[in-house]
Amino acid sequence: MLNIDQSRCDAIILSSLHGINHFPLPKLSLKQVEELHLNLLSSLEASNVRVDHNGEHKSIQLARGKQRGDQFKSVLAELWSKVVQPVLSEIEDMLHDSAEDHLPHITCSKDPSDNIKLSDFAVSSYTTMLSAMLNSGHQIKQDPREKPKVLIVSQPATLGLNPLPGTEKEATAIQAYTSLEGSLHLMHHNAIVDTVKNEMNKYEIIHLTCHGIQDTKNPLDSAFTLYDGRLKLHDLMKLSLENAELAFLSAMRTSLKNPCILQLVCLP
Repeated sequence: MLNIDQSRCDAIILSSLHGINHFPLPKLSLKQVEELHLNLLSSLEASNVRVDHNGEHKSIQLARGKQRGDQFKSVLAELWSKVVQPVLSEIEDMLHDSAEDHLPHITCSKDPSDNIKLSDFAVSSYTTMLSAMLNSGHQIKQDPREKPKVLIVSQPATLGLNPLPGTEKEATAIQAYTSLEGSLHLMHHNAIVDTVKNEMNKYEIIHLTCHGIQDTKNPLDSAFTLYDGRLKLHDLMKLSLENAELAFLSAMRTSLKNPCILQLVCLP
């Protein structure tokens, strides 16, 4: 957990072995984070990854070609040097100090040019509550040798929104790693709100390839755009998804009226 404030920046590391650990981030400041955020948005807009609230691509004249790529790399390098690497090093020290010799050791360079990334050491995730994260680790729900059941929901051409090309090819690629009877692909008129909600609890992995709409006034009304309407966050939170272990969001473009609001899609 990261705390970003004008007075100071910190990381809170939660460990089953060491409890709650406070770790200061002295090289990071609120001003730097705001600048990195603006640089990231500028780079994404220049790459046509983000769209404005009218669904139209924004044109950025200042960041193009190599300059655009360098800007994105610069943001990642800053985050690595001032956040990721210090936190990973602290976790490494915690593991060394413990008697748990079977745990993997972390060795990461301070230099972002060494082609080392966070995914070499950990899997990133987002949760609306700590209890959901803690409960997910209590027990393995299936034999790891079995292929998981996968629900794939895609909307390559939602009415009134920009197309999401390649979603059918993406679904085919995913199904190549699952058994035929262990996956279901809902697309176009089959991907309606009630059907998706009814099918979600039958699968361990849920793969969503569709537009997301963020409601800045009522965050719980933020939604995934399906064929017949919106699958809202507050409707998802009412579901009992006991079998679901992983939700993956692909090729989403969140429409925002306020560019200062961070683009996050919340899953219960």
